[in-house]
Amino acid sequence: MLSTADMDSLTARFRAVDLVHLAMLGLLVAASLFVWNDAMHAGWLLGLNAVLFAAVAGLAAGPFTRLDPPKAALARLAVSYFLVAALFNELAALVPALNPLRYDGQLRGFDADILLFDPAHSLAFLHHPLLSDFFAAGYFSFYVLPFAFFAVLYRQGLVEPLAAANAAIVTGFYVSFLGNALVPAASPFRTPGLFEAELAGLWLHEPLHYLVAQYEAHELSAFPSGHILVAAIIVLLAARWCPRQAPVFLLWGLWLLLGTLYLGYHYLVDALAALALAPLCAWSGTRLSLRLDWARGTA
Repeated sequence: MLSTADMDSLTARFRAVDLVHLAMLGLLVAASLFVWNDAMHAGWLLGLNAVLFAAVAGLAAGPFTRLDPPKAALARLAVSYFLVAALFNELAALVPALNPLRYDGQLRGFDADILLFDPAHSLAFLHHPLLSDFFAAGYFSFYVLPFAFFAVLYRQGLVEPLAAANAAIVTGFYVSFLGNALVPAASPFRTPGLFEAELAGLWLHEPLHYLVAQYEAHELSAFPSGHILVAAIIVLLAARWCPRQAPVFLLWGLWLLLGTLYLGYHYLVDALAALALAPLCAWSGTRLSLRLDWARGTA
């Protein structure tokens, strides 16, 4: 049996992002148990999350401790990318079992009645094939946005900010996942007949739209917008740690925001909720990293 000193030594090896992953995986283990009698895949999901929990804890307490800080930070980035993608797809099975309600109508009504923005009509005057291609490229660029931000931090030798950014961005993703479970809703573009006129592009819109529709398995992921939430976190962190590149990330975030609304990938309220949550996620992730990682002088 481990002594208190052994436990302190073990937990001292964990970094902020490790704890964020473990907290989310613990919630998913509990959720899998909660829906055991209702979800066909509950047993499989329970086993998967338990294995992932053990793997994250084992890597943090073992192999990662033998790496120098830059390599450890990069290794944790690789784990984060894998886990975020895996858990997002897992929610496709778990969210409907956790919460059978659907809030698509309420979100559209909130947009139309409170915000005076109807996704079926508000941006119709902008529809043009070139714009469709332009915004499709912007929306799809989300998948390289975090890579670009981390690359800037790494090239500037900002290892501890890189670790803190990892924790903050992962926190943003997981907060959006929790929002998906609390408010399950499909994006406007997944609602048949919502748009009076289908968008058309020249070269990019159709193939990129097909990839999003086919390979983003978790369809009830409208609220809040994870894309906007993570992009906003990156803009905030860029302003803090790499101000020279911050305008680029701000323009990139605006490109993503406008494309999200133009293409109907999210309701306006999804984007506003994401923008409201971004400062909290950025602050909590970096604060946790400052208390745990920077105090030890290593990422």
